[in-house]
Amino acid sequence: MRPPGAGRTVLAGEVPERAVERRRGPTEEVARMAGKFEVYEDAGGKFRFRLKAGNGEIVATGQGYSSKEAAHKGVDAVQRAAVDASVVDLPKAA
Repeated sequence: MRPPGAGRTVLAGEVPERAVERRRGPTEEVARMAGKFEVYEDAGGKFRFRLKAGNGEIVATGQGYSSKEAAHKGVDAVQRAAVDASVVDLPKAA
């Protein structure tokens, strides 16, 4: 049985090309890229999270949640999914 919300998009974002290249580089370069998740309440009263790169640039944002706890669960879900995630190059949209 899949957990509630499984299969839904909970994170969206773009990683700058230079960050992708760094990710493929030496371990110390990857360590310097280490970022952080921030959980915050937006102007509409929804709780969201964003992932900031080591340089402070926002590279991804999460959907709106009804509670801070739910937003933290969203962060946990992204972290778990990312551990085994692969990179897939998609074809150019028509």
